[in-house]
Amino acid sequence: ELGCASPCIITPGVYTEKELKNIVTTFLTTRKTNGGSNCLSSQSLVLPKEWKQKAQFRKLFDEAVATMPQDPAYYPGVIEKGKKLLSSHEKQGQATVVQSRFSFALDDDPDLRLEFAQQGITDTIVVVECGTPGEEGFNKDLLASEAFSALIAIVEFPGGGEDQDPTDYLLNTAVPLLNDKNIFFGSLVCNLMHPKTVELSNDVLAALRYSSVCINTSTAFGYGVSAKGGRWGGHAMEYSHQSGRSYIGNCYGLKRMDKCVVQYTAGLEAAPVTDSNNMPPPIVLDAVHISMMTDSFASATISLLCLFFVRFLQLILPQPVIAILFGDKLTGPYMSPMTP
Repeated sequence: ELGCASPCIITPGVYTEKELKNIVTTFLTTRKTNGGSNCLSSQSLVLPKEWKQKAQFRKLFDEAVATMPQDPAYYPGVIEKGKKLLSSHEKQGQATVVQSRFSFALDDDPDLRLEFAQQGITDTIVVVECGTPGEEGFNKDLLASEAFSALIAIVEFPGGGEDQDPTDYLLNTAVPLLNDKNIFFGSLVCNLMHPKTVELSNDVLAALRYSSVCINTSTAFGYGVSAKGGRWGGHAMEYSHQSGRSYIGNCYGLKRMDKCVVQYTAGLEAAPVTDSNNMPPPIVLDAVHISMMTDSFASATISLLCLFFVRFLQLILPQPVIAILFGDKLTGPYMSPMTP
């Protein structure tokens, strides 16, 4: 359930360099978070083959994929599954292993470094050039399955040049291919990256058979709005049920809801809401976690005071003293690192 080779669809048009960078950041943040082991993670990058800015975008993408931090793909079985998915692509020379970097340092934890090495977990990410549907060499293997790990599929759809209307490209080329579940697995969520120079067509949004369509923002918000009345699950008209047969959310009980559209109204010129290059300090994340996991204001206040007190002691006292004072009682957020 809830599986998807979630596509990030680039609308052909004119973008500033800042907008292109923000698209890259948004896509890679969702892909690298949790090592890609997340149902809401973007997996496939869909580019118009004749898009004028394609080379400029790929240059920015290639630079960022190697430098943006990523979490380890620790989820059980994903290493083995990834090898199977990459097998045919490697034979065609379509897979490129990119040296990246973990979101945290392993130097301080030799035991964890050894454990990762034994399991084959590395700080690399694999970019696969799938080709163009209908052309020689096209390989859909990584599009037709959810990788759930640090693999990225790049596919180019025909058209998207300056002589073609962007809405025409989306409606008559991109949408039919994306809705073909023999090519693209799942109907859970997709991104639509859309420039301000092109009017957004409701016909395109209606035609996309994805349960959540996230415009100019992370696919994570497709899931997030399920707690605010939205819907998270496979599209109601995707009858092969690759993303499951039911859904969560729809707390208002609306009839025949098949899609939720989320739009970042600030646009692509604004900084992305999610950016793994600029994560808040761990203590902030811990405080948010504690606040959300308590059932009353008083309980949250007490828990937060305990957190800040313990972390203050961690700053001023040697670790052996902390161990004597608290033993193994410090768990969860109280033991997370003070710095990223």
